[in-house]
Amino acid sequence: MIVADNGIHHALLMLAATNVSIPAPIVSPSYIAAGAHPWTKFQRVVDQINPCLIVADNPDAVQATLGQMTTTVSVQSLAGSVVAGKRARSDGAA
Repeated sequence: MIVADNGIHHALLMLAATNVSIPAPIVSPSYIAAGAHPWTKFQRVVDQINPCLIVADNPDAVQATLGQMTTTVSVQSLAGSVVAGKRARSDGAA
């Protein structure tokens, strides 16, 4: 499942998923916004899809939302791994 605004990383992930025939449903980030509390729409989507992975622009917000629900799903950053609140560089440099 992808929880992200449109962007180049989003498009590349969709292209890759389509290329290997993996369904990648898209969910609007507004479903996890603070104003969407108690996140019933997001809960229904997660319950119907039952994703094994969520890729998000803001993985911390998705993880916080999932923490308020009774759902456990692995969440990854769309643009790369997140280390101590900062995006890790892909070349391994600090």
